[in-house]
Amino acid sequence: TQQYNMGDAASRAGVVDQTGGNITVNTGGMRVGHWPTNNSIYTMTGGSLTLTANPAANPSATSEQAGGIYLGVDGTGTFVQSGGSVSTKFVVLDNRGDTAGVDTLTLNAGTMTLTSTWGMVQRNAATAVNFGGGTVIAGANLPLDVAPVLASSTVSTINTSGFTVTARR
Repeated sequence: TQQYNMGDAASRAGVVDQTGGNITVNTGGMRVGHWPTNNSIYTMTGGSLTLTANPAANPSATSEQAGGIYLGVDGTGTFVQSGGSVSTKFVVLDNRGDTAGVDTLTLNAGTMTLTSTWGMVQRNAATAVNFGGGTVIAGANLPLDVAPVLASSTVSTINTSGFTVTARR
């Protein structure tokens, strides 16, 4: 796949429920909730999602770059992972201006590997990152420029794999 988009037209929501199988995005990126007045959701309970392209520039605060996941560009994007494995260069929440909805990343189970120095970024106030289990794996020295909410009575893991991981306080 070259580009993987949900909600790529105004007022047209995209909903994906990945329960298995392997999805690889080779040359582009992934957008969930791209256009204004759009509310799109990606739910993953199994399988794998892999983004392999290299971004040409800083993927945050610029036009969207290849190789990563954008949750909410001008619309609202939600990504809920409760199983399976994700491998991506980066995750950016609310890339352009602050939007009306809350762009959300929830990791309840499974693994999310971040393979570049861009890491995970919350760009604007209308975002939420929730950790209720699962593992974030560093595939490079990276920032976790997010303020996650940790669900009580769960275990969420950040596996540094020998890399340096810096987190927002």
